[in-house]
Amino acid sequence: MSTQDHLVAACGALRTAWATLSLARLPGRTRRVQRHLGDAGQARLDRQAAAERADRHAVLTSGRVPSGASAAPVNVAVVDARVTISGEVDSLAWELASHLRNRKYEGLARTYRPNGATNDTLFATAVDWISLNAANSIYDHKVLNDAYNRLLAAEELARNVSGNGPDLRRLAAECPACGRRSLVWDTSSTDYREWSIACSSPKCRCDGRDCTCKLPDRQPGMTHLWLEAGWERFAEQLSQREAR
Repeated sequence: MSTQDHLVAACGALRTAWATLSLARLPGRTRRVQRHLGDAGQARLDRQAAAERADRHAVLTSGRVPSGASAAPVNVAVVDARVTISGEVDSLAWELASHLRNRKYEGLARTYRPNGATNDTLFATAVDWISLNAANSIYDHKVLNDAYNRLLAAEELARNVSGNGPDLRRLAAECPACGRRSLVWDTSSTDYREWSIACSSPKCRCDGRDCTCKLPDRQPGMTHLWLEAGWERFAEQLSQREAR
């Protein structure tokens, strides 16, 4: 079972995976985040990818040699994944906005106005909306879990195509819930509000109302996760545990 905090953290993880995926469009790129290409640069890459896709089709159907192979070909799988992911988060944002309107909570959330000039702007607009409205909106648990799982699936696609796993750091402290030294710290998102600390132990799951995690939203079976906004309280819990 997931919570609004899990939804925010999933947006942060997907941002990081998207940045890594974007670097994989051209061969030989490092994992450092590159400057935004802008509309013209993105359009150029899209045209190049389309031409290479057409050449590949021609090879399969006629056996001829591709006519315009470039020195640094665009990774077509990456381009396709970016289109799929940006479309998926845009679709999810529309569905969440519709859900809030149907439940008459439209006053709690900003109206979703997508910017689809490029895949980058569409992705950023949709993920920004989902993340910023997660904590201030009321979703039923089925909708919340579906949104969370779709974000995780989008992140998995991005990482599978780019070949890079999540960039997590171990935290030298015991989990307030289970006592294991299995806390991981993720501050890789470009939005600090999506930074999180989570327990990576598969045996550590929330017990609900009386759970020792003392999280504001305790759902039985959920992974323990603390967003940046709750780190002060989290630090107090760590201090109290060390003082025992």
